[in-house]
Amino acid sequence: MADKEALEALETAIQMEVEGHTYYVKTAARVSWPEGSSTLLDLATDEMEHIRILKEEHAALMAGHEWLSPDKVSTQLSSGAKKQLPVFATDDAVIAGMVSDRADALEVLDLAIKVEYKSHTFYAKQAKISQSPAARAIWGWLVKEEKGHQAILTDYALYIGAQNEWLLEHERPILEG
Repeated sequence: MADKEALEALETAIQMEVEGHTYYVKTAARVSWPEGSSTLLDLATDEMEHIRILKEEHAALMAGHEWLSPDKVSTQLSSGAKKQLPVFATDDAVIAGMVSDRADALEVLDLAIKVEYKSHTFYAKQAKISQSPAARAIWGWLVKEEKGHQAILTDYALYIGAQNEWLLEHERPILEG
């Protein structure tokens, strides 16, 4: 029998990733800044990979197997019907409430940064309490992924919010030779 807590954690994680993917895709279509749209679509693609991996882990546990090792899950292809789990609402009305037609880029990025923080915090907790080395590896990898997303979004927010300071900081090595 699969560990109920592990399955619930995976179901929550899947829904968090679905929510993130939905937010990024819908927001990318609504923002007027092309660089932001491209960045959001790249993050949406990453979220789909996370969903695939989490679903494979969930299926393995449901079938009575142990957690799949990171090297095994990274080479498998996902299959099967998508299941929408009712952990978070992800319908169009919710997304519309998150991003108005006149959404400010910084507001969009701020919300995305908060979502990534929430995800990596949840994954870090799961990594800490997991008994399986494979589970700890998967959760740990997801922590790094979400922290990376948060860093990308934060850097972009700094760029558009304080462009002169961002340019000076990022171009300093070139300027100083």
